[in-house]
Amino acid sequence: TTLHSWGQHWRLNPWDFKVVSEVKRRYGAARVPKGSTVEDWPFGYDELEPYYDKIEYELGVSGQAGNVNGKLDPRGNPFEGPRKREYPMPALRWTAFHEKMAAAAKSLGWHPFPGPAAINSRNYQNRSGCMYHGFCNTGGCHVDAKNSTAVTTIPRAQATNRFKAVTGATVTSINVDSQGRASGVTYLSNGREFVHPAKVVLVASFCYENARLLLLSKSPAFPNGLSNNHRQVGKHYFSHH
Repeated sequence: TTLHSWGQHWRLNPWDFKVVSEVKRRYGAARVPKGSTVEDWPFGYDELEPYYDKIEYELGVSGQAGNVNGKLDPRGNPFEGPRKREYPMPALRWTAFHEKMAAAAKSLGWHPFPGPAAINSRNYQNRSGCMYHGFCNTGGCHVDAKNSTAVTTIPRAQATNRFKAVTGATVTSINVDSQGRASGVTYLSNGREFVHPAKVVLVASFCYENARLLLLSKSPAFPNGLSNNHRQVGKHYFSHH
């Protein structure tokens, strides 16, 4: 999907991690709808910030920081959590349309700012800067300015000679050991079943398939599916918003 994504590369804001407690504090408990399954996260923004930073520099993200170590910059997002450093590249340039929209927003007292994008605004990691052709959401970037895995992480992994991509394969379950920890996967390829042991299993097949795969991955430790002993998997679907 990184081939045809728009390249938007947002961090969650600190508020997003504690939406229930913050809504109750600011607006009152009655503003949380009855029957809602929304919950505070068990950890906060600060725990994820080092990983956000690492990924932004590993892939190459352009943007304008609004909060570097607590120092606010009015050119950036005034609501973001503090970041360790600036984005690796300046924000993509605006068109006259953006300028008109920003002016209208400012006249209403709003805070427009350039959104972060996994798109090069200048040469980065031997890849071209954006040439503003405007076809990001329909296919791959022909100058490799959009930082899809096809031009960033996958070729780097292949260059180590320690990476193998098994294409045309379908994982049918995540296997666990006697302690209930992930130990590998079972997958089908060309009509044959294989088991691949692993120290780490990354579940990254989008929300629908992630939930389905977890539910299919039954074991004595997880008779209702992996990580589903509380029957919550698949009950809180949330995609792009």
